[in-house]
Order: sequence, then C-alpha cells, then structure tokens
Amino acid sequence: MAHRHPLSLFMPRPAALAARSLLGAALLAPLGPLLAQTAAPAAPAGSAAEAPRAYAIPAGPLAAALTRFAAESGLLLAAPAGLTQGRMSPGLNGRYTAPQGFEALLQGSGLEALRQPDGSYGLRPRAGAVQAPPPATEEALPVVRGRASRALDAPSEGSGSLLARGQSSATGLSLSLRDTPQAVAVLTRERLSEQQLVSVEDVLLHAPGITFKKKASADDNEKGLFARGMEVSNMLVDGVSMPKDFHALGLDTALYDRIEVVRGATGLMSGTGNPAASINLIRKKPTRETQAELTASLGAWSHKRLELDVGGTLGTGLRARAVGAWQSGDSYIDRLHQRSELLYGVLEQDLGPNTLLTLSAEHQRKRCEACTYFGLPGVFADGSLTQFPNSYNSATNWSRQDRRRASLGLNLEHGFENGWKGLLSLTRHGDNNRRSYGWFSDNGLADPQTGAGTSLWLAYWPIPKTQTALQASLSGPFEWGGRQHELMLGLNLAHSRADYDTYPLWRVPGYDARVPNVFEWTGEMPEPAWQANGRRLFTERQRAVYAAARLRPSEALSLVAGARWTWFDQQASYEYPGEPSYPDNMAEHGRLIPYLGAVYKLSEPLSLYASYTSIFQPQQSQDVNGKVLDPLLGKTVEAGLKGAFFDDRLSLGLALFRSVQDNYAVADGDKLAPNGDSAYVAVRGARIRGLELDLVGALTPRWQVQAGYTQIRQQLPEGWTLNVGLPKRVLKLYSSYRLGGAASAWTLSGGLRAESASQFTARGSFPQPVVVAQKAFTVFDAGLRYALSPQSTVSLSLRNLTDKRYYASIAVYSKSYGEPFNALLSLQHRF
Repeated sequence: MAHRHPLSLFMPRPAALAARSLLGAALLAPLGPLLAQTAAPAAPAGSAAEAPRAYAIPAGPLAAALTRFAAESGLLLAAPAGLTQGRMSPGLNGRYTAPQGFEALLQGSGLEALRQPDGSYGLRPRAGAVQAPPPATEEALPVVRGRASRALDAPSEGSGSLLARGQSSATGLSLSLRDTPQAVAVLTRERLSEQQLVSVEDVLLHAPGITFKKKASADDNEKGLFARGMEVSNMLVDGVSMPKDFHALGLDTALYDRIEVVRGATGLMSGTGNPAASINLIRKKPTRETQAELTASLGAWSHKRLELDVGGTLGTGLRARAVGAWQSGDSYIDRLHQRSELLYGVLEQDLGPNTLLTLSAEHQRKRCEACTYFGLPGVFADGSLTQFPNSYNSATNWSRQDRRRASLGLNLEHGFENGWKGLLSLTRHGDNNRRSYGWFSDNGLADPQTGAGTSLWLAYWPIPKTQTALQASLSGPFEWGGRQHELMLGLNLAHSRADYDTYPLWRVPGYDARVPNVFEWTGEMPEPAWQANGRRLFTERQRAVYAAARLRPSEALSLVAGARWTWFDQQASYEYPGEPSYPDNMAEHGRLIPYLGAVYKLSEPLSLYASYTSIFQPQQSQDVNGKVLDPLLGKTVEAGLKGAFFDDRLSLGLALFRSVQDNYAVADGDKLAPNGDSAYVAVRGARIRGLELDLVGALTPRWQVQAGYTQIRQQLPEGWTLNVGLPKRVLKLYSSYRLGGAASAWTLSGGLRAESASQFTARGSFPQPVVVAQKAFTVFDAGLRYALSPQSTVSLSLRNLTDKRYYASIAVYSKSYGEPFNALLSLQHRF
C-alpha cells in the first residue's frame, strides 16, 4: 500500500468506469491544440501593437469587450462614452495584433479603430456605414480616456477567465498569485456563472483546498468547512471579518464578483481564528456602461430561480447597481423545502478626480422547513450500521429555520498624486437567525427490528446579532535603495453584540420526545410550547493595528513582512431566574501576530516562495479553578513553487506546509469547572503536514481549467476531536472548452470531486468500538452552454453524473448523504 500512487485511491467502482472514461476524453480532447501551441515559436518581439497576443474575450457588450482588450494588451484607448452604447461585439479568440484585434471586436458595429501618432487608439464611425442615431445625452457624456485598469485586485467580472489577476486578502497588499507567499485560490465570476454555483455552500464544495462536510439539511451548520485538516472559522466580506457565528454558507452568490480563499494561518488580515484558511467574499461594483442581465433557472426537485442584475451610469460621476434573486424548491430529502430572497444595491459617486464615495445595502433571507441540525443516525442499538435511503429525513415537520441578514456600508477612497491610496470603510451587519429543530440522531439508539428506542433532540434558538466595524488603510509605493517598494498601514475596530432569550436545550420539561418507530417515521410530532428559561448577554470588541510591506532587495527577490497587534475583549454571561449568572469572559491585550514571506524569481515563468504566518483564537473553556484557558495559538510554515505561463494566462502552484495549533482544550477527566461545565486543560496541540497543488487558467485560448489537490498527514494529541471524519487526500477539477469554427457557440465543461476514505467511531456502549466509514469516492459533473445570440445563452448543468451514493459527512453525531444525480437548466439574457 505504501507504494501506491496517491491518485489510485480515487479510482471509482467498475460501474463508474465508463462514465469516467467519457468524461476524461471530453476533458483531454483539446490536448492536441495545447501541445501544438506549446511547441509553436515565440511571437516576434515588438511593440504592443505589433506583437500578437492570445485573447479569449467572450461575445457581449462592445464597451466591455474593448475595455478588456485594452487592459490585456496594455493599449491606451480614447472614445466618447456614448459611441459604444447599445452596440455588441462578437468577441475575440486566438492570437491577434492590436489592429487585428480591434478589427475583429468591432465587426458589425459600424465603428473602426484609428491609431494616433502617440501610439494610442481612438474610435470613429466607419466610412459608409449606416449609423444608429446617437443617444440623446451623448453630448453631455464625458470622453473616456486613460489606460484600462490593470489592478491586480480588479473585478473578475467580464474577464471571461477562471484566473484572477491577483488578490489582497492575504496581506492587504495588491499582489499577483505568483507574488503571494501563500497558497491562494480565487473563484472568479466566470467560474460561478459557468458552473451555476448560486450559494456560498455550492462554491466552497468545489473550491480547491476546502473540504466541506455537510452535517445537516440546514445549510448554515457552523462546523462544516475544513482546510488542511482544521476547521475554517474566518469569513470576510470585502475584507471585513464577519462574526464567527454569522453563518454564511447559505448566502446567495448573485452579488459577489469573486471569492478568495487564502490557506494557512491568516491572522494578519482576519485577526482571530484557526490556521486553516480565510474566505473573503468580494461583492460586485457598479459599471460605467449600462447593462442588464436576467437569468431564469429550472431544476430537479421543483427548483425555480430568477436573478436580475442591472447597472450603469445615472449622472455625472454617479454609478449604480442593483442585484435581486429569488429561489424556491424542494430537495432529494423528503419533506424538506427551502426558499430565499436577495436584494443588493450599491452607489458610487465621484467626489473629485481622485475621490470615490461608495454606499451599499444588502438584504438576504433564507428559510427552510423540515430541516435538521444534524443528519441521520449512524448505528442501531446493537451496533449494526443503519442503511436509510438518501431521501430519509429525521426532522419533524415543524422544524424550521428563518435567517435574515442585513448589511449597510460606506466606503471613502482617495488616490493621492504620489500613487498612495487611502480607504475608510464603515459597515454594519445584522443577522437574525430563528431556528426551531426537532430531530433524532443518537438520543438513544433505535432497535434494528422494532425501530423503537430513540428520542428527538429539541432546540430553539432565536439569536439576533449585530456587528459594527470601522476599517481604515493607507497604502502605496516608496523609494528606498534605488528601488520601489510598497507599504500598507491599517486600523480595524469592531463591536459585536447579541442579547437574547434562551430556551430549554435538547430536552423540554413535560414533552414526550420518544419516536415510536423510525421505520414508520413521517415527521408528525407536536411542537413543544417553548418557554424562555433565561437570557444570554454577549458583547465582543476587537481593536487592531496592522502593517505590511513588500520590499525588493533585488530584481529577483521580494520580501513581505507584516504584523498585527490585536486587543480583544469578550463579556458574556448566561442569566437564569433565581440562580447566579455564569460569566464567560475573556480578554487579550496587545497580542502580536507576525507575518513573514519571501518570493525568489528563478526564471521568467517560475518562482520559489516561503512564509511564516500565525493566528490565535480566544477560548471559552475553563479549568477546575474557573480560569479561562489561554488562547489557541496557530502557525503555518509553508514553502513552494509558483509559475505563470502562456503570457500569465495559466498559474501553477505547489505548496508544502506544516500547521501547528497549541493550547488545545481537552476534557480534564470527569472534573467540573465552577460554572458546572466540564473542566478542561490545555495540551500541546495538532501537528499537520501536507502538500497542495493548484492549477488555474487557460491551457489554450479556448480551454480553461481550475484544479486543486491536497494531501495531509496528522499528528494529533490525546483527546483531539473535530467530531467529523475527514479524508487525507482530496482532488477537485473543473474544465471548460469552447468549440471553434461553426460550433463556436457551444461550450463543454466537466469536473470531478474525489476524496480518500474517512471514518469516525460511533457513540454508544458497544462491546467493541463501532466504526462508520466512507470509502474513497469520486463525483463527476458536466455542463453544456449554447449561445443563442450575442445576448442570450442557455446552460445545462448535470451534477453527480453516475448517481454516486456517498456520505457528504460522517460525524460523531450523525451521517448525511450527498446529493444524487440532478440537472439544472438556465436561460440568461443580456439587455
């Protein structure tokens, strides 16, 4: 076994080999053109106008196509803003010089590009072409002049690419993926739209480096995300950390431009958490050109979805965008029904040539009925494994969840003449999460013959929580030693609060929770009469100052150094009538979180990198004397190789890492703390080593891919538990290919998710330990898109092609099945 190739663990059952072969053939069919391109001679040297470059610009609004062409070619383009209004472009695919590219993009528009003496380009009506009447406001529209944005953290929308130019989530500095000394994966707007990933849960299920274990039919379970063998506890929106229990998995992705995943310890930007990963949700911004897009979807289990996205210029220096989405449907799980709504609006106002004010508002609501907090029982009373069908639902019919999330934001950005930029951001998030659950898992185990012996777990959590955050930063270049470097300084203030009534948890006095027969279960049980029995008071304050610098001692070497000083204070208590309050307070003053990284350029395409990153997590566990344990300390040491190929259109990364988490809380036998909870002691924690591979970008102008492979090895202390079985190896692959010639309207796509075996030891009093296991498995997906016109596209997504039956999660409390085969059909129209 020791000599087996790692990928051999992902071989599916023989019944799936045929489907796998067909999918593999579809994904590898374009390999011939790739080899031919790789072997082709390099383009001749010359100016940006003379040298041909490879482009893959989709058909669509002419203004968006020209903006992208200018950005990728490095050309200067000047034209009246109204000249392109209402005109479409057939797109661009292949290698073109600048004149050839303009000619192809402007085909059928009645316009032509004219090169100016200074090397820039302008647009004018083509001689003899029939011109549409100009917009009534064209004379008032300004002339758009200046190089298209090439910022590394620029929006991914409209790029048509799976590869993002860069990110700023790791250090606050705008860095390319190659220049970031950590493993980073970015899922662009193109990926989200192509694969029809409409919730954050969908995205992270397919995100490289993330292991998602769905522990219930409710989509916001707070312990479902893992990276590098540890729980992911950090989520951010536009770089601002959300409270740890702002469950984000059910959020709609219609308002996001991209989702950035930085793996390892991320304390520099996210403050507290685990050395696993941080996930940054980047929202859409207004567009200068008027645009509108309507998407309608139908799918399995009565799935229905409508999505509208409208944006453009409202007046001089004023731009706006509005996004709305509505979704409703049942599930492969019996009786489960979910529905959601989203409204998002954002305004941008130019206060001056270098000053921008942005106002945003977001409202999301998601509801589910007959949903559970955990999945199905894993074992019967005699220790035999349960074999419920995929559709089985252990929840009562009255179980429900109603989540309302609201957000308001104000951003002020100013660019200084010396290239520096200042940013001030004020946000307020509100989350009102009302959950009523009745379900059974291991609250007594059922008899395998009679089905009797188990009872419902009962829970009611009406938890409102708010967070107000202020963030300020100043960043820009500076000269030192004859070279240019970058510096970023930041300040973060956050205040979170949650005051709410508590209710009896898990058991309700006077309520008969016994389930007569699990084999005849229909969810029919009365709902308890919920009566508050206390109150929870919670306040958390965080203050932090941080800094990061990128230094270039030589042309080949760059160093990234940073630090964050964090002040953390949490005041919390449970108050019950006639009893003393149970405080749950903790504080950290001036905790230092360092960041060190280096990138060395070996050659034009390849770089070596290394980094040391850290993070900490305050704990609530107490010892026998009532003292709160010291914070969990996490750090990651990482080294690897990164490459950029085919004119920076393909990115490759190899990472070797070692993550450590100390001061882990382990139960101190049967001892109790003064508040009545179990007492804990801090022990030397987990040591996790592993490797990761990432590949993303264009293999040819028509063929794109995003793939990730993770392999870990753990050394865990006695008592360590994540309450869930995790695989040691995970492979994720997605690829799309746009056909050429007469079939250029068609795009084929496919992907897979493969995991090695995982297991956990079931709870219960059995003569011998009972292990619930999931064998290695592979799930295949496929997609098909057809461009009906430059404005309309129809898409078909097929998920779990072979109808693989597998556990999406096996946990100490329960197990949950993965989604069976299903299809989703969408029609998208751009106005």
